[in-house]
Amino acid sequence: MVKRKRTEQLFHEYFSEWVELYKVGAIRDISLQKYYIAEQRLAELAPGLKVKHLDRQRYQQLLNDYALTHERQTTMDFHHQLKGAILDLFQKIQHEKLSLKEKHHVLKNQNF
Repeated sequence: MVKRKRTEQLFHEYFSEWVELYKVGAIRDISLQKYYIAEQRLAELAPGLKVKHLDRQRYQQLLNDYALTHERQTTMDFHHQLKGAILDLFQKIQHEKLSLKEKHHVLKNQNF
């Protein structure tokens, strides 16, 4: 159920939750403000983008749209702010797909 909820979630909402969980209290206020601005821009640029639809092409288009009104360095900053959340998201998805198997135990001769 959690997996389905996460994939149905809007990406800008996921990013907002990620910022609250991982950044609030961990970084300086000025840096936190930059994450909040990135969150606002993300909601403006991709208001309907769901986590399940986020792929390399859509992400590139998002960056291209952002770059239309920003300098290269500002666009790189925006990318770096989103990158941590995206890596965490896809790492979580990959872990959910893992199938962990147990090693077969071999009985060893015990010497007394």
